[in-house]
Amino acid sequence: MEATTFTLEEERKKRPEVKDEDLQAFRDWVDKQPHLPKVSDAELVLFLHTCYYRLEPAKTALDTYFTVRTHAPELFTDRTLQSADVSAAFGKVVLQTIFPTKAKDGSTVSFFKLKDTNPRVYSFTTSSKAWCALQEAWIARHGTEEGLVCVLDVKGVSFGHLAVNLTIMAKFFVYFQEALPVRIKGLVFINASSIMDNILSLIKPFLKKELTEMIKIYKTADGLADLLDKSGIPSDFGGSEKSLEELQSDSIKLLKTYEKYLLEQEKRCVDESQRPGKAKTESDLFGVQGSFKKLDLD
Repeated sequence: MEATTFTLEEERKKRPEVKDEDLQAFRDWVDKQPHLPKVSDAELVLFLHTCYYRLEPAKTALDTYFTVRTHAPELFTDRTLQSADVSAAFGKVVLQTIFPTKAKDGSTVSFFKLKDTNPRVYSFTTSSKAWCALQEAWIARHGTEEGLVCVLDVKGVSFGHLAVNLTIMAKFFVYFQEALPVRIKGLVFINASSIMDNILSLIKPFLKKELTEMIKIYKTADGLADLLDKSGIPSDFGGSEKSLEELQSDSIKLLKTYEKYLLEQEKRCVDESQRPGKAKTESDLFGVQGSFKKLDLD
């Protein structure tokens, strides 16, 4: 596998909705933002597509993308498989992958489940860092997507897994909802048990109404049939796609291929001293630290 990245020419063929005048206006704006790193025209298309070709939201999303990454080093540094924590997360603790077959609506499907159900070995920070790295490598290879549906198999999740760093959770969901250059199309929970109420109590304070309305919950894995044709369902769940372990192995290969790319992306930060107007702080982006300490999970 070669670490190729999507190109403007490919995106123009794939997305005829891209208008030259919008792309030029976006480029002119970016060039006047001294706090931003260099951004390619292909990346501008990524944000235009994510924001349904609305220029002002695309500007905001692009700025938020680089700003969040700068102010959330816990999620965007030391995130290749060279990191012992990330490597262990993929190898032993969690199973994360992206399905090669699209959902029925054309969306890409991201999948997560616990491999080791001992909450003492689980780290929300590490698994989120690994998830972000995998998404970034996938986007670098494939460019724009119709959308993204995240499937979470909550089998084995216990109350101990919910003892997460809430500041990191706030950072992750700001990135997920406001900066990730993909159209979010759904959050699907399968194999849900009574712990699901606790999970929702934990995450809902961080979710926008639009995302909350995209949540679907299934008590078994049968919900995958609503999302995917049988050919796209992993063999673990009765489908004809590869097994989850094989799919994760493919994702690990993708991460290894894009290791140099991911390391280079860590350097692409905003320079708040050069931002026109007031510099943005961590509390501006994610709220005052400690403000989420008293969430009721009962």
